[in-house]
Amino acid sequence: MSDERSMRGPAGPTSADQIDGVVRKLVTAIVLAGAIIGLAIYSQDGPPRYQVAADGERLYRVNTDSGTVIACEGDKCAIVLERGQDLLDALPVKALPAPEPAPAVSAGNEAAADPAKQ
Repeated sequence: MSDERSMRGPAGPTSADQIDGVVRKLVTAIVLAGAIIGLAIYSQDGPPRYQVAADGERLYRVNTDSGTVIACEGDKCAIVLERGQDLLDALPVKALPAPEPAPAVSAGNEAAADPAKQ
């Protein structure tokens, strides 16, 4: 009998071995598909996250992800504040325009220039 077995060759896989192989391949395919879907979701850019405010003259944009503040006036924009920068305690005072000089008064026209003398 042992001669008969040796002549047939090695025994083929049993049905349990075949089922085990199929289950392993199926689990591997599911894990790989999940990993690919996870990478696709992770690599997507999120929606823009910013807030906008205006003060009449300027438009301010605050990027809530990076912490950058951008100010625009007309068609020109500049970065006002970046993440990690310190804020000032008070805003700088704008320089007021110089007052206009008073009109020149001629010697014969003093009464017209000074309403209190009339």
